[in-house]
Amino acid sequence: MKSVVVKRFSILLTIVLVGILLPCYTSGIFGNTRARVRLDHNIEVPSSATEIHCAFLYSTTQWMDSGAESTFKIPRSDVPGILSQLHDYKQYPTDPVEWVIMRRHLDPPWYKGKPIAVYDAKSLQGYRTLLEVWPVDANTVGIYVDTVWN
Repeated sequence: MKSVVVKRFSILLTIVLVGILLPCYTSGIFGNTRARVRLDHNIEVPSSATEIHCAFLYSTTQWMDSGAESTFKIPRSDVPGILSQLHDYKQYPTDPVEWVIMRRHLDPPWYKGKPIAVYDAKSLQGYRTLLEVWPVDANTVGIYVDTVWN
């Protein structure tokens, strides 16, 4: 009798967890997915992207501002498509100083040396976004994106 109750409980618990967690994962509420990048940064990641990683949401001032970070690898030919999703962007030779203080929760293996390009921009929703393009190999680049909502 006890094993039947335990078995039914475990089946019910599995159904509830799958019913709650699966929609959260596929909608981008958590996880390392294209949907999460779209939700956090309002950027559509190309289907060619690999090694997508998303950091936890963070607070920049402990009061009002918060943001998110993501990294992924794409072919060099897909960079213009990513940039076309941003507006009012300025290219910098290195990181804008104010960004250096508040970030770097992600540390991909290609994140060393200097970026190829650094863009300070606005997402299509108007949020401030830092986008860095890092060399990986002759055909691939790493993308680091940091968006601050306020």
